[in-house]
Amino acid sequence: MEWLNKYKKEKTVKKETLDMLRNFFGGEIEFRLSSKIRDEIKEIFNEVQYNFERKNNDLQLAKAELEKLITKSKSELKKAKKSFNRGEIDRDTLFDFEYRLIELRNQLDEVIAKLKG
Repeated sequence: MEWLNKYKKEKTVKKETLDMLRNFFGGEIEFRLSSKIRDEIKEIFNEVQYNFERKNNDLQLAKAELEKLITKSKSELKKAKKSFNRGEIDRDTLFDFEYRLIELRNQLDEVIAKLKG
C-alpha cells in the first residue's frame, strides 16, 4: 500500500475500502480521489456491506427453517412408510413424501453453498 501514501491527502477512506476496490478492479490500479468521490465510495461500500450482512442473515433464517421442515418431513415419511406397509396408501403417495424430503435437502444444500460463498 506504499503507492497509496504518495496520494494521501485525507484519511476519510479506510484502507479496507481501498483494498476492496483494488481487488474488485484488479489490483494494479492507482487511486487519485477527491474527498467527494471518497465519501461516495465509502457510502457505496457501506451499503454493499449492509446488504451482504442482511442477505447472510436471511440465508441463516432460511437454513434454520429448512432444517425444521426436513425434520418434520422425515417424521411424515416415517409415518407414510408405516401406512404403506399397512396398505393404507399407494406407492405414488409414498414417493411424494420421499420426493419432498429430497427437494428440501437439495434446497438446504443450495443455501449452505451460498453461505460458504
